[in-house]
Amino acid sequence: MKKVILAILIAAISPTVAFSQVDITPTYGYNFGAKISGYSGGMKVKGAETYGIKIDAIREDGTGIQFSYTYTSSYVNITDYSHPGFPGMETKFADVSENYYLLGGIRTIETGGAVEPYGTFSVGAAYYNFTNLDSYYYLSQTDALRFAIGFGLGAKIMFSEHIGLDIHIRALAPISYGGVGIGIGTGGVSSGVYAGSTFVSGDVGGGLIIRLGN
Repeated sequence: MKKVILAILIAAISPTVAFSQVDITPTYGYNFGAKISGYSGGMKVKGAETYGIKIDAIREDGTGIQFSYTYTSSYVNITDYSHPGFPGMETKFADVSENYYLLGGIRTIETGGAVEPYGTFSVGAAYYNFTNLDSYYYLSQTDALRFAIGFGLGAKIMFSEHIGLDIHIRALAPISYGGVGIGIGTGGVSSGVYAGSTFVSGDVGGGLIIRLGN
């Protein structure tokens, strides 16, 4: 996993010599969570605060590349009609840390003023680390690493040539089983709760822009 992260960072930073500016933005926001329904129950990933960083390398025409990392610490509730102790009741399944590593394109619209609207589309990896699992599932659960996509809209409000404020909203989705899904795969009858289910979350946030270059 460390090699994947390093490769993404190198890919994002090394080409910046061909770009007119680089925006580095530590970010803070809120992930809306997600809800999944399946054949034998359902799952809710609770909304939580997010922390991360974005690096935008922009050409003079407003196009460029963006690397982003986002971290969320949350927990998962489960409704499992086959659970021997709590059938059909919503109970805590596990704590989860969500990590998104995305690299893609950004298009900034020059308005001639201090506000710069933009759109993004990215691909990369989503890594989920599960801890404190319900004892009924802990033997069969492992962490999940999935291919992921993200797309969003935002705006940069520049206070000076080198300092500004970024605001954004994004949709985030890990890809699994030929569709969009987290594919937790707890094993046994409960695997039907998640396999192939739709899993799309999103976040809203912002941060302080540090702009290098022109």
